[in-house]
Amino acid sequence: MHAIHNILVLTGAGISAESGIATFRGPGGLWEGHRVEDVCTPEALAADPALVHRFYDLRRAALTDVRPNAAHDALARLDREWAGELLIGTQNVDDLHERAGAHRLVHMHGALQSALCPACGIREPWTGALPPDSECPNCGTFALRPDIVFFGEMPYEMERIEAAIAAADLFVSIGTSGAVYPAAGFVQMADAYGADTLELNLERSAGSDFFAETQLGPASELVPAWVDAVPSVPSGPSIVLANDVEVREALSRSVATDVTAALTGVVSRGTGALSRHARLELPRRLQSSGGSSFAESARPRYSP
Repeated sequence: MHAIHNILVLTGAGISAESGIATFRGPGGLWEGHRVEDVCTPEALAADPALVHRFYDLRRAALTDVRPNAAHDALARLDREWAGELLIGTQNVDDLHERAGAHRLVHMHGALQSALCPACGIREPWTGALPPDSECPNCGTFALRPDIVFFGEMPYEMERIEAAIAAADLFVSIGTSGAVYPAAGFVQMADAYGADTLELNLERSAGSDFFAETQLGPASELVPAWVDAVPSVPSGPSIVLANDVEVREALSRSVATDVTAALTGVVSRGTGALSRHARLELPRRLQSSGGSSFAESARPRYSP
């Protein structure tokens, strides 16, 4: 493992399951009695807004009965103590990371305690019931909806997450199924950029084979142990393990949709992981080339 300055953590339903929040698609879980298509798509909202709003009202109300567990607490401690760059990207829509004290956090799939106005785009804090046709306090439109990224919609803050992947020395996935894109593709992106990759999960996921290391067990045990073992941030710049000139030459020979192949060619010749400069250069090259972002070229939409 090379020197660690920048960490990206991805969390999924598995980290909140030990707090009593049922996992998506889990036996007897929250979605029992409802097809995903009936409660988590734009089409479902249009067809039966009362059902969709009631479904998320119940989930929002259930948050009062759960508490952060040791895994949330450990990540909040990492947030407080880690002197390098850190981003916790969560697929969860609960507020357990915040209640544990995490601040460097992105809710990529939305948040239960928030309402979205499709007319003006404002995201409004919301803690009680959200009836259909609730009025937006910003623009006055009667169309507030649950601030949840439905299947077929783009997750929030993907540019920020992509930048964190590009700069990461370590990517850690905690409690995820490895089946929901674009998050399921983050490990391959991180690996292509030269980051170390670690999976902490109760059982092997659909993406386990892409990680350099997988540890199996309860998140409440694995995450605190990992946080305890993370070394302090070393002084000085990140160790350069790849030739930036060679990376730039590879990129210049490749179009945006063939970035992975270009990077694989560089690493396979024994130059090692990409340096931080090279990893930060990649998104800029993609943008200047007019191509799609790396995440979009991998899988453009949030899909099951």
